[in-house]
Amino acid sequence: MDEAKRTLHDEEFYRRKWKKKALQFSILGIIVLAILGYFGIKQLNASRAYKIGLQLMEEAQWEDAVTSFDRALSIRSEFPDASFKKAEALVTISRFEEAKQTLLNTNPDSLGNKALAADVYNLLGIISLRQGNLNEAVTDFDKAIQLVPTASAYLGLAEALVRQEKELDKAVEYVNAAIALRPNPGMYTSLYNMQGRAYLASGNYEAATKAFYESLSYNDNYVMSYYYLGVSFEQTGDIAKAKGAYTRAVELNPDYDDAFYALEELNNNYPEVTPEAVR
Repeated sequence: MDEAKRTLHDEEFYRRKWKKKALQFSILGIIVLAILGYFGIKQLNASRAYKIGLQLMEEAQWEDAVTSFDRALSIRSEFPDASFKKAEALVTISRFEEAKQTLLNTNPDSLGNKALAADVYNLLGIISLRQGNLNEAVTDFDKAIQLVPTASAYLGLAEALVRQEKELDKAVEYVNAAIALRPNPGMYTSLYNMQGRAYLASGNYEAATKAFYESLSYNDNYVMSYYYLGVSFEQTGDIAKAKGAYTRAVELNPDYDDAFYALEELNNNYPEVTPEAVR
């Protein structure tokens, strides 16, 4: 009898023990689910704020887009896509230093996404160009190209060299590398314009003129190509065509001072020369 009681007692003891453990596991599971739910909601809210920011950018509401990306980053501090888009919006409204710091905060060298890291360095290069930091621009675009070669990075690198008036042969090579990537057709106007500027800076006026015409074949209203075409014609002594090119640039953009003053000077120096249309 004592043995039977002892067996029943042991069974009851283990039954209670396992019930207690089951209750503990249930409570632990609820806690884990609550934590996961909390972080899941945070992730969802961060993604929602990010998507709202993208929509605001499409509507050209740049300040509001920045605010929305800040909201996403306040919820999820490690959100490189949101940081990059915030920087893009800041660049659009010329808040360059804020944009630069936002990009650096992503620590692009440690990003697992090579394409995003390349985009970060490319945008850093664009900021450096806008601020006139040409050596920094070269470094940034080089890093972008090493990660993922893009037409934009090659174009930026070429511009940095042309503005420094050094390694102009390389600048032409970079433009050709960009063209070889078959970028969006909208880029060809800028690419051939930059190629022309590289040739112009090196004194190859024939090649420069050809490149500017090629640029205008993609966009007949591209002011800068008309201006630089005028410079090329002026350098070779074709004043009539130089006047024609400058005149067209001023017609397209009356506030383009470089073209206006260049045309004014030619009109003063060669009043007898009639402008000749270049397109």
